[in-house]
Amino acid sequence: FVDTPRAWYYRKIKSKYRKADQEEGIHINFPYSLKQGQNNSLRFLANGFGVYQKSYFEYLKKQIDNGYYNNN
Repeated sequence: FVDTPRAWYYRKIKSKYRKADQEEGIHINFPYSLKQGQNNSLRFLANGFGVYQKSYFEYLKKQIDNGYYNNN
């Protein structure tokens, strides 16, 4: 989802009713910016489509391993 205050606001409201968020495990949001260069988690393709970089997933795994994300 787009990383804006409005998107975070509605994301929090929706997560109260989503069954997936009630499942066991670690839940991580994947926000992205629409401006190139603002969020290094995305790599933009020639057609403008953004894909998450492998380095971002490695960063998230490290964050999980260090206990920054939990089941709450």
